[in-house]
Amino acid sequence: MVLPVVVALILAGAYLAVRRPDPQALPTRPILPADAWLLDPPAPVFADADHGYLLLGRCPTTTCETWVAATHDAGRTWDGAMVPGLTFPSEAGATPRSSLHALDPTHAVIESYDAILGGPAARRWYTSDGGRTWTQVPTTPVETVEEVPPGALAGTTTTAELPQRIVVTVTRLDGTSAVLANPPRAPGVASILIDGVVVAGDGSLWIQAGSDDDQWLFFSRDRGRTWSTLAWPPGQAVKGHGYRFEPTDGHTLYLVDEGAFRLWRSTDAGATWTELAVPYDNGGHDLALVAVGQPDGGLVLQKPVIEGERVSFEYYAVTPAGPSFQPVATAPAAGPAPRLGNRGTHEMPEYGLDQPDGSWTPLPFDCRPGGCE
Repeated sequence: MVLPVVVALILAGAYLAVRRPDPQALPTRPILPADAWLLDPPAPVFADADHGYLLLGRCPTTTCETWVAATHDAGRTWDGAMVPGLTFPSEAGATPRSSLHALDPTHAVIESYDAILGGPAARRWYTSDGGRTWTQVPTTPVETVEEVPPGALAGTTTTAELPQRIVVTVTRLDGTSAVLANPPRAPGVASILIDGVVVAGDGSLWIQAGSDDDQWLFFSRDRGRTWSTLAWPPGQAVKGHGYRFEPTDGHTLYLVDEGAFRLWRSTDAGATWTELAVPYDNGGHDLALVAVGQPDGGLVLQKPVIEGERVSFEYYAVTPAGPSFQPVATAPAAGPAPRLGNRGTHEMPEYGLDQPDGSWTPLPFDCRPGGCE
């Protein structure tokens, strides 16, 4: 069980705040229904420090609706709209099997999957007006592109015909799909793709892929026109280990062995690696090492503290050049955009947004009736 890195305060009680009319000549902002609730776990996404989106659910009948809450002031107020056709059953634990992605302040997409999340989306919804309206659009790629354009959403998949060829898909600002002309080529069958294409702070692109017997890290510093392979920390076994890669600012890199509670840092873009001591272990519980890269090149660890059925968290942070992790009272500031936090417990979460300036904004939405799962 991997618990998310979250820090939170008591929820604000009201379901929504009404915004003043937008000065732009756009459709009237729709009001969210009072009985809409957070999909669990919440996953707010932000295009910048102010503009973000959040998936909500509503079940007026045995068929539930998907709504998207939109904020234009860093989560202080929210409006939103229903996503037409994106429904899911009302049974406990059911979700719309969707992921939400902010492309820029006014463009966003929802990728919906018939099975597990990840890979090519079965269906897609698109907004070009900041979440006032959502339209279903095709997911089939319409052309091949030489590079990943700024603001586009890049993902990864493979094909049965070319199992060693990683396919990089690109969803552009107009909602259409393309494929990258020159994706990285794996030295073996790429049966495992982790986190799609990750964009580091300097704009470089990173792909983690592997098989049952090997893993690879690929990177591009020219928007995907060319790719290189990152050297692995010397002597580290791959088979039987679950690694997570954090590229942070694109120069300070971290490789995390989630099961073994070990991690390595490179301060020279992967030319050399140094192991950093993790200041705790799993405490005899079935837990993984949770590490979150920071925009400045630092790394934060979240340690679950389990007391009976109650779970709270302690945090440890290391700076890009720091020799070791040090305890910190709360998770560091969110970086350039707000980030989900929880100042309650794992069983009784109280969700909000950690702001880039270190302040806190509670989310004005409750969990699904019956509580967060």
